[in-house]
Amino acid sequence: MILYLIKSTLCLGSILGIYYLLLERESMHHFKRFFLLSGLGFSFLIPLITIGQSEYMIDTSESGQYLVEVLSGNAAASSASPKFDVSLLFSVLYLLITVVFLVRFIVGIVALIRKARQNRNIPFKNATLVLVNERIVPYSFCHYIFIAHSDYLSKELEPELLTHELTHVRQGHSLDILAIELLRIVFWFNPFLPFMKRAVQANHEYLADREVINSHQGVAHYQRLLLDKVAGKTKIHLTSNFTYRLTKKRLKMMTKSTEKMRARFFISATLPLMAALVLLFGKTTFAQDDSTASDAELRSSIDSYFKDATFVCSDGDGPKVYKPYQALTEAEKGKIPPLPPSPPSLDGSATAISPLPKGTVVQLTEDGQVKILKNAAVPPPPPPPAKK
Repeated sequence: MILYLIKSTLCLGSILGIYYLLLERESMHHFKRFFLLSGLGFSFLIPLITIGQSEYMIDTSESGQYLVEVLSGNAAASSASPKFDVSLLFSVLYLLITVVFLVRFIVGIVALIRKARQNRNIPFKNATLVLVNERIVPYSFCHYIFIAHSDYLSKELEPELLTHELTHVRQGHSLDILAIELLRIVFWFNPFLPFMKRAVQANHEYLADREVINSHQGVAHYQRLLLDKVAGKTKIHLTSNFTYRLTKKRLKMMTKSTEKMRARFFISATLPLMAALVLLFGKTTFAQDDSTASDAELRSSIDSYFKDATFVCSDGDGPKVYKPYQALTEAEKGKIPPLPPSPPSLDGSATAISPLPKGTVVQLTEDGQVKILKNAAVPPPPPPPAKK
């Protein structure tokens, strides 16, 4: 899980890097929107893509069984000690912060819906005008366009601004922001999601500005209008609105145009780059010719797993002898079955292959079972025989 989160974070950062390097300054706004949104989704899917297929496996169908046996009594009591669960602390911290972001999101949605319901609504084309008893710069959310009541009554609302907000509504820009906000609730620790939201919002403004320029005459007039309105901005994190820095970028973007050949080049360039991200951050496995592991590989994995363990050995009805794994004879080692794909840890869970803790007691039964004895203690060696 940790590896997936790291890969998805780095993948999103790489996609944003490609966007700012190749596309941000271009006027191909519809493709930029597609690239940002698809890149956002791919950043969480690419780490799940498996490249190639491994044919490597260890045949354990006849290899016996690995068990963890917990001993009771004084041995268990003496070894039991309370441990601070760091993973539980991080889980609680994650849930608390997630709840904070979720509450913030819900409060923002409820506030906008309440404002829409508490004020006068007027159907307008494919949107709903909400007449607010405040002096505000128009902004939109879903199918609502919030405007000052006084501007509507006095007919002082500039048609360019209304066209701008209508474009946000018609093209569903609020849905993009809501999707990013939902991802931020779950992946609040991803440092690139705020930058993704900022890039998507900026591109929304470019799209709306382009529609205004196509519908109304005079770029210079619209630019002056934006400069006049930006001083009275109203900023709500779920809405489309004005900011000083963004307005400066918008003014520059209005006079830009990307040639068709240049646009085709950038579109074509993004495809191999996305393929490279799949190769870089996807789950890569390597195929091997043999369907089973070699004897040397099996022996190496067993040596690594049991190297610090102590084995209980006995010959028939004879006394039990405790031997470190390194002291076992080749015949005794040969009785140990191959490891399963995920040998058990001391808590009984399946884990990746890692050595048992030093001093772990292991018993090999006559029927081929390997018992890992949790809480077992190695008895002291018998005293030397008395001298005559």
